Amino acid sequence: MSALSGGGRPPVRLILSDLDGTLLRTDGRISDANVRAIHKALDRGIRFGIATGRYRAGCRQIIDMLGLRESDICCAYDNGAHVVVGGQSIYDGSISKRDMSDIVHFLRDQKCTPALYISDNWIVEKKDYFYDKISAFYDGDGLILDFDEVLSEGNSAFSGPMKIAIRAMENDISGIYEKLRSRFPDYEYYLSSSTILEMNYEGKGKGNALQVLAGHFGMDLSETMALGDYDNDAGMIGRAGIGVAMSNASAAAKAAADFVTLSNDEDGLSFAIGRFCFPEEV
Repeated sequence: MSALSGGGRPPVRLILSDLDGTLLRTDGRISDANVRAIHKALDRGIRFGIATGRYRAGCRQIIDMLGLRESDICCAYDNGAHVVVGGQSIYDGSISKRDMSDIVHFLRDQKCTPALYISDNWIVEKKDYFYDKISAFYDGDGLILDFDEVLSEGNSAFSGPMKIAIRAMENDISGIYEKLRSRFPDYEYYLSSSTILEMNYEGKGKGNALQVLAGHFGMDLSETMALGDYDNDAGMIGRAGIGVAMSNASAAAKAAADFVTLSNDEDGLSFAIGRFCFPEEV
């Protein structure tokens, strides 16, 4: 987080935005005002990107809603573990198969239900409530495969997962988190709902993705703006030259921010872009 310094602040050259709760309204749509603000930024030479816990294939419909192609923007998928620019992967923070195998076996002992996110696929071991929940969220089916086969070093069809999502009962999730944190300390953990916990390697989150993108484009972090609403956005909000939290954001996201904008249902992204990218036109 950096103090806003009026005329002394460098112009914004990169905007990185979370999706759910930030760019997307509560109904899952994108407002016309937000679409116009993003296109205006791109037309003025400002790069725009998305940073999301969603996997790559699960964002195609959202990019279509913006009237853009993936190659028009930059993307940090899987909580930042997979960074794509111009439609090409430039950063891979995937979890090794050996490490993921250890996690999977631990979770089986805890009777938890995991899902692995690998490339353009999400994978579970059985069709159950968790499968149906993920399928409904992405409006698409996943793969049902044995994790031991998927994670076998001899199976070249799959790489290591970008992230893992773990479902547990709401009254069990904090206990599962504590056990995982103790057993696997070198990971970042995010609650994506009251019953779903996600894991990435430590240091491979959205804050790192912002750093990767700034370096790729030859920018200083002071020339970036990041917007988000949840705990997994706090890293990029805190690192950005201008860190913006939505009014509907979590306490952690707001604590990392320089500025709190309007909510995701009040065109908060558009408001922030206008205020910090085009102040003379507001």
